Amino acid sequence: LGDVYKRQYKCGMGTCGTCASKIISGAQDLSVPTWKEIKVLKEKLNSGYRLACQFRVFHDIEIKQ
Repeated sequence: LGDVYKRQYKCGMGTCGTCASKIISGAQDLSVPTWKEIKVLKEKLNSGYRLACQFRVFHDIEIKQ
């Protein structure tokens, strides 16, 4: 992965939602959404948002926070 994604968040456990990020490209290269993402993001999940503290990256992606 090119640039390292470094941010400071409140919880890091998928409960606060401060790390919600829009997946611009590479969504197919992420792990499936966790139950925490489904609970916190709700309809935003269908709009391409994920919790950065919850997903695993398997290839290059582009995100916007």
